[in-house]
Amino acid sequence: MTKIKPIILKGTREYLPKEMAKRNLVMSKIRRIFERFGYDTIETPIINPTETILGKYGDEGDQLTYNFKDNGDRNIALPYDLTVPFARLVAANWQKLPIPFKRYQIQRVWRAEKPQKGRQREFYQCDIDIIGSKSLICEAEVAKIITTIFSELGFEKFIVKLNSRRLLNSILEKFEIEDTVSAIRIIDKLAKIGKRAATEMLLEAGVKRASELMKLLAPEKNNAETFEKLADCDSDALLIMAEPFGPTCHTGEISCFGGKFCLGDLFRLLCERKKKMPEDSYTTSLFQDGQEAILAKIEEESEEVVRAARSEGKQRLIEESCDLMYHLFVLLINQGIDFGDIEGELGNRNK
Repeated sequence: MTKIKPIILKGTREYLPKEMAKRNLVMSKIRRIFERFGYDTIETPIINPTETILGKYGDEGDQLTYNFKDNGDRNIALPYDLTVPFARLVAANWQKLPIPFKRYQIQRVWRAEKPQKGRQREFYQCDIDIIGSKSLICEAEVAKIITTIFSELGFEKFIVKLNSRRLLNSILEKFEIEDTVSAIRIIDKLAKIGKRAATEMLLEAGVKRASELMKLLAPEKNNAETFEKLADCDSDALLIMAEPFGPTCHTGEISCFGGKFCLGDLFRLLCERKKKMPEDSYTTSLFQDGQEAILAKIEEESEEVVRAARSEGKQRLIEESCDLMYHLFVLLINQGIDFGDIEGELGNRNK
């Protein structure tokens, strides 16, 4: 009788009961947080028609996708990630789904790459998405969920890095770049290939001011300076990106763009908007419409906060409170009040 060695394939892992208990505890906490924010879970098939998976990730992704023929001579592929299977599920079932649809999924995926530190061939992926809404508040909510998960898992210091396609498109438009897809693909490789190589590739792709673009994309020493530098590109996108961090980052423990962010940064960013008044900005329109328009928005948002507190749940209350805070800041700035005045008043009350 041939002896079979009890081995597993490289790039895969197995977990004994003690390790599984820890993994299950973490996953259960993550699931509870997702559900607290109103997300529903789904499951998609492990084996898929090849045409469903291939051609969606570019050449590199296709090369790393496990695909084969089964006994029925059908072309089969294993999921490379959870995004494409989710898109297929929505396309097939959109009439049965609530819109916007908030979904989470924790499931195995497979990649046919060389195993190394941090890279496995079989691993779990954890996804959340909101489909059916164009609001940037959705992006802010996802960032808020990330910070909530890490905080409740006991991490005290961590960095959330934000990526805004809308902001990046605005920056590329400012540089009059026509082939934005090629430029974005090069920028995506920045951390891997370095600034010099990325600059050279951008020049080869026809981006004349590549060095200037790289300088603009580089984060400053803190978020306030980074926001100020990018504000002329898309100030409203920056405000939405800042929003989920305002209430949670006053201790300076959570940061994005490589620096710390607090409510004072948001206040100062709004002050800059009043000075420069960029066109096509919601903040600009508020300042231009004057105090009565701002007060009307505050009354409207106050009613929404009360309604959320009474019947719409904790997450909705957080969202509406952020909106109210934003409009209160606009009112204070319009009245010529400085953030130092607010800090002084709060300091007096704490004495």
